[in-house]
Amino acid sequence: MHVIIDAVSNNRFDQQLNPGFLKNLLSNWTVIFPDDKLSVVTNNGIEPETEQVKIYPVPGKKSRFGKKNIFGQSIPSLCIELKADILFSPFLNTSTEVDIPQILFISSDLVSAIENFSVPKRWLELAALKKQIANADYFIFSSHYLKKRISSFLQIREERSTVIHEAVAQNTVVELTANERIKEKYTGSREYFLYCGNRSDNEAIINMLRGFSAFKKRQQTNMLLVFADHQPGTPKFTELINTYKFRDSIVITKELDEDEIRMLRSAAYAAIFPLLDDSSESALIRTAGVGIPVLCADIPGYRNLDIFSPLYFNPDQPEDINQQMGLIFKNENKRKEMVQQGIMAGADFNWPGRVTRYREIFGKHLHRAGIP
Repeated sequence: MHVIIDAVSNNRFDQQLNPGFLKNLLSNWTVIFPDDKLSVVTNNGIEPETEQVKIYPVPGKKSRFGKKNIFGQSIPSLCIELKADILFSPFLNTSTEVDIPQILFISSDLVSAIENFSVPKRWLELAALKKQIANADYFIFSSHYLKKRISSFLQIREERSTVIHEAVAQNTVVELTANERIKEKYTGSREYFLYCGNRSDNEAIINMLRGFSAFKKRQQTNMLLVFADHQPGTPKFTELINTYKFRDSIVITKELDEDEIRMLRSAAYAAIFPLLDDSSESALIRTAGVGIPVLCADIPGYRNLDIFSPLYFNPDQPEDINQQMGLIFKNENKRKEMVQQGIMAGADFNWPGRVTRYREIFGKHLHRAGIP
């Protein structure tokens, strides 16, 4: 079985590949990569140029969509030369000249490029893009957010697409002693809710602070609210915090790298996601997958997160935020249930679990095409 992966350079798909994707995908199949993916292969401890991995040293060329064509060759000639059984591309590369299943992976890396074609002056390019899309048999999106956003724009029918989130790395449940060190470092060992939103979203922050005020008054607790982000806050954010009644219950970190933010999430009493987009959806799943209860904005169309049911709140209603925070605070059994549910569901989000999803999709389309 030959699977051509047109993965010249796509950040989100690279994350899908590392570190265990290949080892689990290779059973009984041959996966073909361009030469600039050699490091992906070797970093996974797989010897290149074996019966299961082929590396083709052909430099890429630009396509009309601004991305490299597969290995610099035309897709039809390469598929025929290598006797490919399936083409999988994260670059919208398809062909009308080959009679094999063609599956596209659509991630946030492609969103701006796709939506830029909606400009009136680029209607010819949009028409060409939709024609290219029409050749595909199936679409895999990296999040429900993207699926909803892009499917309507490109008129992709529901039955022709699915969502496969990134894998939750194995062994990411942080040890209790590490959690205690993080709490001691940032909160003086006090429990805290972690705000997993953008510090520049003033409206969401105002509603969050109002909801937290109601929570503090009603519960009479020393619980903290921690803001941690990659970016510094805006002047408006600073003003909101400095004039806040419960300022002593707010912790603001400096800009942190992803590893430190992950540690803060792992030690939190619960994590709060005031907005659901592509990046926060992935972060939410990773957070729940390592056993952290999640409170999530209830945004129509994004309730299907595959693995668990977070506590939903209306992001425009501070009292609703307060009620959900109070529910998880007063009901320890509910919190423990959410912790265990997240950990158990996260086990399905390991590398073998994600690869199983890909293999099922590939296998279904191979069977439909009559390829054994």
